[in-house]
Amino acid sequence: MSAKAKYDKAYGKATVADRVKRNQARAIMKRELTERYGEARAKQMMKGKDVAHVKSVRKGGTNAPSNLKLQPKSANRGRSGEGARVKGGRVKTVRVKK
Repeated sequence: MSAKAKYDKAYGKATVADRVKRNQARAIMKRELTERYGEARAKQMMKGKDVAHVKSVRKGGTNAPSNLKLQPKSANRGRSGEGARVKGGRVKTVRVKK
């Protein structure tokens, strides 16, 4: 794989589009919480949390409020996808045999 191909894979248009979706998701969640609970309470609720997609953006998830949830940063930024299991509300990473 050439250097340009590696760069495009890491930082290409699809990656940028996914990042834009995730940034929009945070704004949507902030707006929804502000409408429900007021600005001060919404800010307090979002402090130290990430906005996660129930169905990931990578797998075709949308930014619909029903597809968004607040999660602690440690749970949302941990290893996910193949090889991750949720047990007792915590993400447990396991090795995947190939």
